[in-house]
Amino acid sequence: MPGPFPIDWTRTYYSRLSAYDQGALGARWLTEFTTRFDLHDKGLVFHDSDGREHKYALKPVGQAHYDAIENLTLVRVTENTLLLCRGFERKESYVRHGDCFLLAQIELRNGAGVMLHHEYRHADQPVLSDLITYQGDLDNVHLHLGTMMDEHGRLTGL
Repeated sequence: MPGPFPIDWTRTYYSRLSAYDQGALGARWLTEFTTRFDLHDKGLVFHDSDGREHKYALKPVGQAHYDAIENLTLVRVTENTLLLCRGFERKESYVRHGDCFLLAQIELRNGAGVMLHHEYRHADQPVLSDLITYQGDLDNVHLHLGTMMDEHGRLTGL
């Protein structure tokens, strides 16, 4: 869908992505909107949109880690919020839900962005319910998409 923050709902299958066996898009499928960080031991495992996993230490609040190979900077903003910067072009905010941090916002360098809400619940786990695109500030909404979920907690449509 075109707009200031275009939505390209393309899902990727990654056969080694066992962390998504109960995923909302079906086993081992993900999109750029279903990326997440899982708490594992005393660190984090980032499940990127291409299916690869990246392991990071869980830094104290206010500290950052730069991954030069991936050109990612991970900042622990608060106890329950992570900020992932992909170079200078894109910032992603993740909010803690239990043992994982789910994607809550993406903002591009030009000020366009998308807010993601996880209002649905299945098996006591949050499921993506809304995507809201905007330009400039959050009052300038461009598009509001709701997701549809079946009785198994899988997304079936927008």
